[in-house]
Amino acid sequence: MPQDLGRHLVPILDFRDEATATGWQEIQLLIGTCGLGGILLRGGKEADWLAIRRTVDQLPSPPLLMADLEQGAASQLPEHAWLPSAAAVGATGDPEFAWRMGQLIGRQAKALGLDLILAPVADLCLCLENPIMGPRCFGSRADRVADMVGAFVKGCGREGVGTVVKHFPGHGRAGDDSHTILPMIQLEKDVWRRTDLLPFAAAIKAGTRGVMIGHLWISGLDPGETRPASLSQPVMKQLLREELGFSGLIITDSLDMVPVSPGDVRIAEKMINAGADLVLGVKLDEPSGSAPKWIGLPEIEVQAHAPVATLEDSVHVLAQTIARSSLGWFGDRQPRWRIGESVQAVLVCADGTRQAWAEEFIRAVQECSPGVCVTEGLLEQAVVMESEELIIVIGRASGRIEEERAHSVFGTLQAERRKALVVLLGVPKLLPAATVLPVLVGGDAISETQRAAVDILWGKLIPSGNPDLVC
Repeated sequence: MPQDLGRHLVPILDFRDEATATGWQEIQLLIGTCGLGGILLRGGKEADWLAIRRTVDQLPSPPLLMADLEQGAASQLPEHAWLPSAAAVGATGDPEFAWRMGQLIGRQAKALGLDLILAPVADLCLCLENPIMGPRCFGSRADRVADMVGAFVKGCGREGVGTVVKHFPGHGRAGDDSHTILPMIQLEKDVWRRTDLLPFAAAIKAGTRGVMIGHLWISGLDPGETRPASLSQPVMKQLLREELGFSGLIITDSLDMVPVSPGDVRIAEKMINAGADLVLGVKLDEPSGSAPKWIGLPEIEVQAHAPVATLEDSVHVLAQTIARSSLGWFGDRQPRWRIGESVQAVLVCADGTRQAWAEEFIRAVQECSPGVCVTEGLLEQAVVMESEELIIVIGRASGRIEEERAHSVFGTLQAERRKALVVLLGVPKLLPAATVLPVLVGGDAISETQRAAVDILWGKLIPSGNPDLVC
């Protein structure tokens, strides 16, 4: 592979894949023969990442190490605690929380040896049906999201770690998943400038080091041809570089996605010619030769006192603070009865194929009212449960719940005049169906959010969040 091509490529090193060792050996050879622009790390343990950092630091021009840390280190490393979602931060209405989360994630990233984090998401949440955005977005109002994005970028930059804001020119209006199909968005350029652009402009002004280009098409920005923005010279060179004056890294979304012919090096070349500096997720042919002597396969050892572990207390404190400031009732539909005194049953929705996900919610309920019956099961059980006062809890781990099913169940409970309410934790797509009942909305289902939700339901906490969602 030519060296001038290699320095634009960012392969994925996924420690969740059994072939990781082989993948690392191939990456070593590529670094030695043609260079690489970066390495995207996924999964594994902290020690894995630090070993990679130590290894590439031996190079005269090390590739950039990056990872997707939208909710902190736990986004990739399961031994760590989760930070809140962007939706939860946005619901607080306070950019200071976005700054604090950006700074803390920056501290984690620095401790992990990263140069860049693929965050924050700057898309507006304007299509609740979108299966991949939702909780990853700060909200739907462009000005409010812009404040959050700018604050996050500044907070992370305070720690010397670069951000890559995504998914330019804006994925939030798409109803489709760009991992499986090319989203096609009909939107005039002047409307885009007044709305979707604002968070990206705020990130650029705040000093983001990179902008990720999405695999999506917006009609008013590239009217001449229906193609992904990641292949569009009008979007990358003319709009982002010339009109917006962005001088940082232009990075494509990953090539392990269907709309752009997964992993194809020829597609990567077209993206580079269209204006991309780095292309994520390209699948490379196995190079020939042997690894240079200065590159050794890292020894993966578990460290007793890993650097990121020292930040866990800070993660829990910030997560709890944001959770208690982010939950809120949607609209004016609040329960007209004292929940903690009258509730008889709680249904935690689960399809039976996944592990229990609401342990903290259940634990908190039983602490408040030991006699309350807690059931884990399908949403339809709510209709047959012999309880006039019922709490229905739904999270992203509840399994796939179609909108039609939700409309049917919630509509039946309303028609029967049952005292039922819904707790939606990180599932905005079900909000239109749930609004026939009182709905407590949370941006995610991390343990701190679950406990804060119970505190609100049992009158221990006054809800102050304002879910920024269009319904």
